[in-house]
Order: sequence, then structure tokens, then C-alpha cells
Amino acid sequence: MSNRIGVSLLTLPVEFVYRILDHQNEYTILCSMRNVCQRLDIIVNGYYQYQPVITLDFFGSNLDDIQAQRLAVALRHNTSITLLDLAYNNIRNTGIEKLAGVLNSNQTVITTLCLDSNDFTTAGLNHLATALHDNKTLTFLRLASNSLEDVDAQHLSNALRQNKVLTILKLQDNRIGDTGAKYLANALENNTTLTTLDLTENVITDVGVQDLAEALHKNKTITALYLESNNITCTGAQYLANVLNDSTSLTLLNLRKNSIETDGIRYIADALQNNTVLAELYLGFNLVADDGVKHLTEALQNNTTLIVLDLANAYIRVKGAQYLADLLISDSTKLRKLYLKNNFVEDVGSQHLANVLLSNTTLTLLDLQTNEIGVDGIQYLANALRKNRTLEIFDSANNQFGTVGIQYLADALHENTTLLRLHFEENGVDDLGAQYLANTLHVNRTLTVLSLSNENIGDDGAVSLARALLYNKTLTILDLRNCQIQDKGAQQFAEALRKNTTLEKLNLGGNRITDVGAQHLADALHMNTTLNTFLIGSNPFGHHGAHRLADALCNNLKLIRLDLRNIMTNDNIRKQIRNSIERNKSGCEKHI
Repeated sequence: MSNRIGVSLLTLPVEFVYRILDHQNEYTILCSMRNVCQRLDIIVNGYYQYQPVITLDFFGSNLDDIQAQRLAVALRHNTSITLLDLAYNNIRNTGIEKLAGVLNSNQTVITTLCLDSNDFTTAGLNHLATALHDNKTLTFLRLASNSLEDVDAQHLSNALRQNKVLTILKLQDNRIGDTGAKYLANALENNTTLTTLDLTENVITDVGVQDLAEALHKNKTITALYLESNNITCTGAQYLANVLNDSTSLTLLNLRKNSIETDGIRYIADALQNNTVLAELYLGFNLVADDGVKHLTEALQNNTTLIVLDLANAYIRVKGAQYLADLLISDSTKLRKLYLKNNFVEDVGSQHLANVLLSNTTLTLLDLQTNEIGVDGIQYLANALRKNRTLEIFDSANNQFGTVGIQYLADALHENTTLLRLHFEENGVDDLGAQYLANTLHVNRTLTVLSLSNENIGDDGAVSLARALLYNKTLTILDLRNCQIQDKGAQQFAEALRKNTTLEKLNLGGNRITDVGAQHLADALHMNTTLNTFLIGSNPFGHHGAHRLADALCNNLKLIRLDLRNIMTNDNIRKQIRNSIERNKSGCEKHI
């Protein structure tokens, strides 16, 4: 009989076990290699990739009930993992029951749980709600897109009456109606810990809003209420306006994408004259119109607490823009972010807003995308940016002011010293416009984000922008997706990536880069030490380019997100890329 000892994980040298662990994912390590024996626990705890794990991200990992049960067993004795993301899996009632048991464990430290879009029913939700009765750690729970109905809201309501730690509950994209809203409202009358309730995209009408409003008159802890995309009309807006009249806690109210018209806006505006706590108000995608804007701006003349106002897609025209300009020029307003996407501000309205930017000292974000602004309008705004010293984010996408308008903005950025983010998408910018911006990047010392997607920028414009990256020391994000960039432009970006030390995200997806350009970029990734996100999917390169990118990933430790979707390659190459990503020690997120 042989006296040789069999080789196993229990006898291998530590370095060999580490090499094995290099090829395992977090699920396998946690569920199959922990709690086996003391020696293996010590080795796993010392493994560099496992040591800092406080987050388990299994988003879209196709976990089923059996895998969820194994995970629950592993988590029962874990004292380090605080965030568990199980969204978009196939977990059903049995798996939810076992995971709910973890929440009742005395050892659990989980504070954040995401269970969006799984396959459990009311029975599974009931297990979860029961666990919340006595749980002492969970502060954030998201159950979006689970087809939850009124009976499920009832179970959660029962839990909220007992629970003393949950602060954020997100129930968006479900089927909760007025009855469910009433159950939740009843719980809010006594609950003293919940601060955020998200009921976005449910089927709540004015009836349910009335119940919620009555509860909020008594509740003193809810600070954020999301009712976006429900069936709320002017009547529901009046109920909520009554809440604003005496609320001392609500700081955020989101009513986007409902059926509120000017009369409902007037109710809210009247309440704002007395309200001293609301900081963020989202009314986009309602029929606000110019008259509604007038009501709001008159009410806000003496308001010093509202800092965010969303009026996107609200049927606002030039007159409404003028009302907003009159508000912003007031010394009393503290408004910092103004969203006006998808309205009809046009050139004249832009002039009103530009005049404000010359003297306003509070506004940090202005969103004017899709507002029919032409060359004259953008010239007004550009001239204002030369002198403005507070605006940090400016979005002028989809206005079609073309290369001439870009020149005005680019010239303004030579003098502007505060703008951090600039969005130009879909404005008819060509190679010459890109060159204007490139010249700006040589001298500008503040811009960190530049988005030029869906433009007519080809290789010449790409070369200009890439060369600017050799000198620019502030830009961290550059978005050039869906332009017309080919291999020459890709090669120049590769040269820039070898030397640039500040760019963190580069989006070249949806261009015309072939294997030649992909190989240049892959070679550059071997040397680059700052890029953490590289998006190059939907380009016409194939096996060779994909293979080179896969090789580059083995050596790049900084890259944490790589998007190679919709490339022309086969399953074998895709598998090879996945293997390369798994060998990459940065935990790279793959989209292939």
C-alpha cells in the first residue's frame, strides 16, 4: 500500500492555492472555499483579491434558487459583506426565503440589498417582509421591477410598522396601486426611520396620493418622495401642495411624467411661498407651460431653499424662459440646477438666460438640450460663459447649431475658468468643429468631461482631439461614440493613451475602427495606467483586434470596465476575452 499523501487544496502550498483562487469568481470562493477547514479559511482570508470584499455584486448573473440557497448558507456566518446586489437574476420563493433567513442572523452586517427583477411571488416577498420585522442592519432595500402588487405593499407595510433601521425603500416599476399606497401610508404614520420612499412607475392615482399626503402630515422623517410616472393629476398635486404648506422634513419631491397641468402647478407654487425646507422639485414631463412657470417663479422670488428645479419637456417657450431669467437674476434665489431639456427656448429665450449668466452667482448646472437653439442663441450663451464664474455643467446637445456654434463655445472656453462638463451631442459638429475644441483643450485647465457623441467627426477631427490629449492635464472623460472615426484616428488615440496620465474614460463605440485600429489601441493599453473605462463596442473589427485587446487586458490592472459588445468575432474569441478578463486582477466588468 502506498504511503503517499494525496494532493488537495488542504495540502498544497499557499502560493499554489492562490493561483487556483485567481481563476475563481467571488461566488465560488464564498460558497465553496469558505468554512471547509481552518487552514483554507486562513488562506482565503489572506488572498489579496478576497481581503477587501465588503460588496458582492451578482447583478445579472443568472443565479437560481439553488445558488441563492448556497449563497445564503455562506452568508450566515459572514461578518464583512455589507452590500449584496442580486438584481436581475432568477431567484424564486425558496431562494428568497433562505436569503431572508440571513437577514435574521445575529452575525449579518448587510446594510444594502438589491433584489430587482427576480422571479419570486407574494410568498417570497412575505418571507422577506417578515425578516424585516426584527432585522437590525439593513438600511437600503430595492425591489424594483418585480411585479409587486397591493398585497405585497401590505406585507411591506406590516414590516415598516416594526422595523427600526430601514431608511431607503425603492419600489419603482411595479404594480402598486391606490390600495397598496394606502397600506404604505398607514405604516408611515408610525414609522420613524424611513427617509426615502420611491414609488416611481407604479399605478397610483390621486386617491392613493391623498392617503400618502395625509400620512405625511403626521410623518416627520420622510425627506424624499418619488412619485414619477404614475397617474397623478391636478387633484393629486393639490394634496401634495397641502403637505408642502406645513412640511418640516420633505426636501425632495419628484412628480415627473404625470398628468399635472397648469392649475396643479399653481397649487404647488402657492405652497412654495411658505415652504422653507424643499430643496429639489422635479416637475418635468408635465404640462407646466409658460403660465405654470410664471406661477413658480413668482412664488420662488423670496424662496431661499430650493436649489434644484426640473422643468424638462414641460412645454416651455420663450416667455417661460424670460420668467426663469427674471427669477435667476434675483438676489434671493439659491437655485443651483435648472433642467430645461426638450422645450422651445429658441434663440430669444437663450438670450434671456445668457443675460442672467453674466451676473448670476449660484447656478452650477444648466440643461438646454433639444431647445431649437441656433447659432445666434449659442453665441449669446458663449459670450456669457466668458464672464460667468459659477456654471460647472452645460448641456446644449441636439440643437443643431453646427460648427459655427461650436467655434463660439470653444473660444469662450479659452477664458472660462469654472466649467467642468460640456455636452455637445448631435449638433452637426464636423472635423473643423472638433479642431476648434482641440485647440481649446490645449489651453483650458478646468474642463473634465467632454461629450461629442453622434457627430460627423472623422479621422481628421479625431487626430486633433487625440493630439490635444498629449498636452491636456484635466480631461477625465471623452465621449466620441457614434462618430465617423476610423483607424487613423484610433491610431492617434493610441499614441495619446501611451502618454496621457489623466483620461479615465474613453468611449469610441459605434465608429468605423477595424482590426488595425483595435491593435493600435490594444498595444497602448499595455502602457496606459489611468484609463479605467474603455468602450469600443459596435466597431467593425474582428478576431485579430479582439485577440490583441484580450492580451492587453492580462497586463492592465487599472481597467475596470471594458465594453466589446457587437464586434465581429466568434464564440471562441469571446471566450478567450472572458478568460483574459478573469485573469485581470482589477475585477474588470465585461460587456462582450
